[in-house]
Amino acid sequence: MKEMVKDAGLSFMPYPLKFKPVYKKMLWGGNNIRTYFQRNITEQKIGESWELCCREDGMSVVENGKFQGKTLLELISRFQDEILGTEVYKKYGNAFPLFYKLIDANERLSVQVHPDDAYAALDGGSGKDEMWYVIRAARNAKLIYGLKDIRKSEFIKAIQESRVSQLLKEVVVKAGDFIYIPGGTVHAILDGLLIAEIQQNCNTTYRIYDWDRTDEAGNKRELHIDKALRTIRWDNHPPTPYEFRKTKHIGKCVLRCGPCIKDFQIFELTTHGEFERKTDFRSFEVVMNLYGSGRIRYFGGQMDLFPGDTVLIPASLERYSLKGSMKMLLTQMKSA
Repeated sequence: MKEMVKDAGLSFMPYPLKFKPVYKKMLWGGNNIRTYFQRNITEQKIGESWELCCREDGMSVVENGKFQGKTLLELISRFQDEILGTEVYKKYGNAFPLFYKLIDANERLSVQVHPDDAYAALDGGSGKDEMWYVIRAARNAKLIYGLKDIRKSEFIKAIQESRVSQLLKEVVVKAGDFIYIPGGTVHAILDGLLIAEIQQNCNTTYRIYDWDRTDEAGNKRELHIDKALRTIRWDNHPPTPYEFRKTKHIGKCVLRCGPCIKDFQIFELTTHGEFERKTDFRSFEVVMNLYGSGRIRYFGGQMDLFPGDTVLIPASLERYSLKGSMKMLLTQMKSA
């Protein structure tokens, strides 16, 4: 039986933690997060729903159980090993290492690039590798995924001559595709896509091109050409979305291996029945349910899982299971 951890008058008996989404209105956003996941969202043009985040510009707040109303940072500050796990806390301290979003690209996003760890370290920060999982895609929906085979000087000239769009690689994607975007890769989500994004906990973005559009006041958004040119990895050839196909059948459940985000492996998990897991105090896990309904069972209780639910599994939870007919993203530490 689990022991409760006591701190400052509080005891910690682990249970799956669900959080209130943090919604972000965007120029390119729409209403698909509201309609697809049947959420009570009153604002229009919601581009991002931050599902699990520990940041100054967006903080997850627990919405279930004993710790309802507490922020993720408050819990980590009091129960580091129990929430994060010993290995994660040893490496990252109180900084939650990942960042989970839902993205509604009702219109195309800007062409952009994020720094990798090496470039970000020059300013004392961390890089931004990210992964997209396509939840829903319009017919022939596309992404910008890297540059054509060009030299840096050619790209600079194209920027000066407003020809950037001619040098971008387009990839057709469909529901169920994984796309891995390491820092330094030029990319853009185009219109007609609903995407789950898991990334390093960094939000540094350098815009290269924004399709010459303006905001409600008629102003163009800021570009960051100089920083982008220093950040782009010109020798980078990221894997295509079709390389993530390795699957494992476990009873009636199917586990498909996706990309790694630094120390963490992402899987697509399809359940038809019950899928059993066990944490080992070294690392947390995260379950992001995308389709179907079911429940999480654990020592001391169970909780329902609906489409769009993102749940943090504390490192100290130990045994739990996912039961129902669902498709979800499962995050675990690579060595777990």
